[in-house]
Amino acid sequence: MMRYDEQKQLISQHLQEKWSSHAFLPGVDCTELPSEVLPTARTIPDPPSIEQLLTAIRQSCPDLVVTVNEVIAEGSRLVVLWTLQGTDTHGYQRRLPTGKQISITGIQIVRCEQDQVIEEWELVDRLDPLLQLGFVCLPKPPTVTVYRPLRENMR
Repeated sequence: MMRYDEQKQLISQHLQEKWSSHAFLPGVDCTELPSEVLPTARTIPDPPSIEQLLTAIRQSCPDLVVTVNEVIAEGSRLVVLWTLQGTDTHGYQRRLPTGKQISITGIQIVRCEQDQVIEEWELVDRLDPLLQLGFVCLPKPPTVTVYRPLRENMR
């Protein structure tokens, strides 16, 4: 059984290799990402997979750095809270670079055996980076004003 500090070192190294290397997911082509088309009743593009999104982010932000914020260990499983941060200096999906800094937070559950990562499950908000870069615009929710009379006015 690995000690906690060994598990944290293993997952930190795994995430650094996975997300900070220049050869991030060589088999995934970021040109396969859904094109921005106006959705119609018949055509609603699928969101990019986590691998596609992170590959495109890695290509647009070569200074991308992963930080392990928290590790919780239970037996051979680790729950990891991590943050990716970088600056769009090369342009997302062949767009002009925005120069904007982005920050992506994710949660990962990892199963380790004999100093190796055997399985992993990821949870990443795939919309947030696109919002941060300004490529997706969502309307602000309406402001609701509620009038609540004070007790003394209720007489």
